[in-house]
Amino acid sequence: MVSLLILVRTLSLRYLRMHLGRMLLIVASIALGVATLVSTQILNQCLESAAVSTTTPIKGAANLYVASGEFGVPTELAERIRQVPGVDSVQPLVFERVTLPDLNQRDAILVGVDVSQVASQEAGTQLGVKVTLFGKLPRRFLPPVFLGRALFEQRTAAGVADDEPIRLRAAGNIVDLLPIGVVDLEGPAASLGQNVLAMEMNQASRVVGRAGRVNRMDVFVRSGEDVGVVRERLIEIVGDPRSVRTPEMQGQSTNEVVNGFKTGFLLCSAGAMVVGMFLVYNALSVSVAERRHDIGILRSLGATRGQIGRLFTIEAMILGLAGAACGVPLGLGLADLALKLVAEELRAIFLSGEINPVRLDWYLTSIAMLAGVTTALLASIIPAMQAASDSPADVVRRASLAGQGFYAMLHRLICATLVLGGLAAVLARDWLPPRMGSLIGLAVMLTGLLLATPIFVGWVAGLLRAPAKWLLGLELRIAADNLIRAPGRTGVVIGAFGAGVALMIQISGVGRSNEEPVMDWLERGVRADLFLFSGSLATANSSSSPIQANVIDSLRKQVPTLESAIPLRFARAELNEMVVYIVALDAMEYYDSTARRNTEPLPGLENFKRLTEPNTIVVSENFAVKHRVQVGDTVRLPGPDPRKPIEVTIVGTIVDYTWARGTIFMDRAAYAELFADPLVDICHVFLPLNATDAERASTADAVKRFASDNLLVVQDHDAVWKYVGDVVKRVYTFAYLQQFVVGAVASLGIVTALLISVLQRQRELGLLRAVGATRTQVLRMVIFEALLMGGIGTLFGIAIGIPLEWYVLDIVLYEESGFVYETLIPWREGLGIAAGAMIVSGIAGLIPAVNAMRLQITEAIAYE
Repeated sequence: MVSLLILVRTLSLRYLRMHLGRMLLIVASIALGVATLVSTQILNQCLESAAVSTTTPIKGAANLYVASGEFGVPTELAERIRQVPGVDSVQPLVFERVTLPDLNQRDAILVGVDVSQVASQEAGTQLGVKVTLFGKLPRRFLPPVFLGRALFEQRTAAGVADDEPIRLRAAGNIVDLLPIGVVDLEGPAASLGQNVLAMEMNQASRVVGRAGRVNRMDVFVRSGEDVGVVRERLIEIVGDPRSVRTPEMQGQSTNEVVNGFKTGFLLCSAGAMVVGMFLVYNALSVSVAERRHDIGILRSLGATRGQIGRLFTIEAMILGLAGAACGVPLGLGLADLALKLVAEELRAIFLSGEINPVRLDWYLTSIAMLAGVTTALLASIIPAMQAASDSPADVVRRASLAGQGFYAMLHRLICATLVLGGLAAVLARDWLPPRMGSLIGLAVMLTGLLLATPIFVGWVAGLLRAPAKWLLGLELRIAADNLIRAPGRTGVVIGAFGAGVALMIQISGVGRSNEEPVMDWLERGVRADLFLFSGSLATANSSSSPIQANVIDSLRKQVPTLESAIPLRFARAELNEMVVYIVALDAMEYYDSTARRNTEPLPGLENFKRLTEPNTIVVSENFAVKHRVQVGDTVRLPGPDPRKPIEVTIVGTIVDYTWARGTIFMDRAAYAELFADPLVDICHVFLPLNATDAERASTADAVKRFASDNLLVVQDHDAVWKYVGDVVKRVYTFAYLQQFVVGAVASLGIVTALLISVLQRQRELGLLRAVGATRTQVLRMVIFEALLMGGIGTLFGIAIGIPLEWYVLDIVLYEESGFVYETLIPWREGLGIAAGAMIVSGIAGLIPAVNAMRLQITEAIAYE
C-alpha cells in the first residue's frame, strides 16, 4: 500500500500537474454531469414534496385515509367510522387555499381540525399541530382563527394588533376572522409551510363553501389490529373502495402525479453523466498510451499488474472527486434557476404556495459525490486493464499494443448488447413495467449507439479517404486525414457532440409539434374576448380560487350588452388510479358562442348539445385512449358522498389538450347538482359579435368596472394568449437548459480531443513547419479539424434527432397522455442548432489551435 501511494505521488500527481489544462477539462465534464444530477434530484424532491402536500396534506401517522378527491366526504361519516371495531380515533380535516387581500393578495392555507380531537387525543400530536393562545378575551364576535407563525410575524412587523381581525377571500366570499393565537406546524403538518390559518373544522368547512363536508378523515387503528381487516369494515360503511386508502395507496396517487417529470429529469441527468463518462474514458485512454514507456519501466522494476491498474483507478477517483465537488454547488444554482422559470405554474398546480427547493443534505451530497467517482471509475476500467495487460518487454521497446483485437471485439460486443437489449425492451414495452420499455429501453439503445460512434466514424473515414485527396485544400486535407487516422480518439467526442445536437433537435421538434396543434385548439375552442377570474391566470384554470356563481348572474344584469358570459368550474377526480380533469360549463351557451366564431366546424363541438341530457359527459380523445372507453360507455366517478358514486354516460369525444390523463366535460347545472358544487373558477366573456368597435369597447369597459367593484381580475384575449405563450417558452427554456449541459460537456470533449491530437502530433506538426508550413496554416488545420468534428457530430445528431422526435411523439407521449401529434420537422430551429453547433465546435478548437501554432520547430521534431 505504501509503495502504491508513492507511485501516486511521484507518477500520477506529477502527470496531472504537467497536463493541468487537460485534467481541468475532464473535471469540468464530470462537474457538469454531477450538476445536472444534483439539480434534477432537487427538482424531483421539490415536486414530490409539493405533490405530497397536495394529495395528502398533513401526512401523519394515520393508518387509513377516507377521502373522495376534491369533493370531500360528509362530516357525519366521522361518528360512524369511530364505531367501527378496531378504530382508535378519527381526525377530520379541512384544507383549502385562500387569499389574504390585506396582505398584498398573499396566498395562505386554511386548515380546519376537530379541536376536541387535537386537544384530547394522541392524534393531535401525531398531526404536528401546536397552538399558543394570545391570552386576551375576544372583543368581537367573529369566527376565531389561529395564525401561522409567518403570518403572525408579518402582521406584528406591520404594527397590527394581535387580535385585529384578519380578512380572507375563500370560495368567492370575503370573510373576517378573529385571531386568538398562533399555530406552529411541526412534523407531518410542516409540509404546509407557515402561511397557514387554523380554525375549528365545522367553521372552516363553512368558510370554504363546503358546509357539512371535510376534505379527508385520518383513521388511526388500534394497536394489534389488522389494518386490512379494518379497511374492509370501513368500505362497508363508506361504500366506495377508492375512498378508503392505506398510506401506500395514497403514495401511489402522489407518484402518479410526478412520475413522468421525475423520469424525464432522471434520463437527462443520466445522459449528461454518460456523455461525461465517455469523454473521461477517451482522455484516460490517451493518458495510458502516452505513459506506456513509464509503465514498462515500472513493470520491469517489479510493479505488479494490479498495482498498475489501481494506479490509474486512483487517478480516475481523484478526477471524479474534484469534478463532483465542483458540480454540487453548480447543481444548486441550476435547480434555483429552473424553479424560477416555472414557480408560478407549480404554485397553481399544488396546494402549498411555498414551492422552494429542498436544501442540500448529506444524503444528496453523498449521492452526487458517489456518482462523480463512479463515472470516473467506470470510464477508467478499460484504460486500466490496458495499462496492466502489456508485458514489460513489449512496452519498453515500444511495440504495438497487445490485445488490441480482444478489446476491439469486447467493444463491439458491448455496443451490440446495449443496442439490441434496448431495442428488445422497446419492442416488449407492453409486457414491462410502465416507462421501463419506452424510456429506459430507449436510453440503453442510445447509449449503445453513442458507444459505437468510433465504429461509424471509421466506416465514414474509409469512404472519405479518396474524395479528401482530390476535393479538399491542403489544411482541410490534413485535418480530414488526421480525423480518418484516429477514429477511436475522435469518435466518442463526435458521438457525444452529436448526442447533444440530437437532443436539442428532438426538443425543438417536439415543442413545435406540440405548440402548433395546441395553439390551434386554443384559438378555435377558446374564443372569448375577456376572461374574468379571481387570483391570477396561473390559478384560474384550477379550483384553488373560485368565485360565487351569483357574481356571474350579477355581471349579466349589470352589463346587458354582453353576448354571453359562460362560467366554468374545474375539478380533479381519480379514475382508474389516474387523476382526471373535470370541466363544467354552460354547454349550450358555449356551443352557440363558439360555433358563431368558427368559420369551419370544430370537430366534436356538436356533442356539447347533448350535455343537456341527464347524466351525460363528453370526453377528450386522450381520455378515451387512456381509460379504454368509447361513446356509449358508462363511467363511475367519485362524488361528494363516497357511498354514492356518480354514473355518467359518454355521448361524444372532442380534441382537447387540457390534461394528460384525460378531460371530462359536463353541463355546469348538472355538475352543480351531482357534485354539490355551485362555485365557478373563471368566466369566459363574449362581447357582441356584430357591434361596432366603440360599442364593444364600451361593453369591455363596463366589464372591467364590474371586476374592479367585485375585487376580480379581467384580462383580454391577447393578454391570455401572451401568458400561454410565455408558459410554453419557459417550459422549453427549462428543457433546453438541461440539454445545454449535455452540449457543454460534449464541447469540452472537443477541446480535450484536439489538445490530445496536438500533443500526439507534435513531431508531425514540427515537420510540417520545417518544410514550409506557416503558423497560420497550422492554426487553420486544427480549427478545420474541430469544424469537421462538429460537422460530422451535427449530421449524426440530426440523423438521430428526427427519429427520436418521432419516437417521443408517437410512442412516449402517446403512452403517457394519449395525445396524438403530427411529427413536424423543425427546419428553422434545426438550421439554427446546426449553425450554433458549428460555431461552438470552431470556438472549442481555438485553444488547441493556438497551442499548435506556438510550437517551436526544434522542440516539436524532438518530441516522442
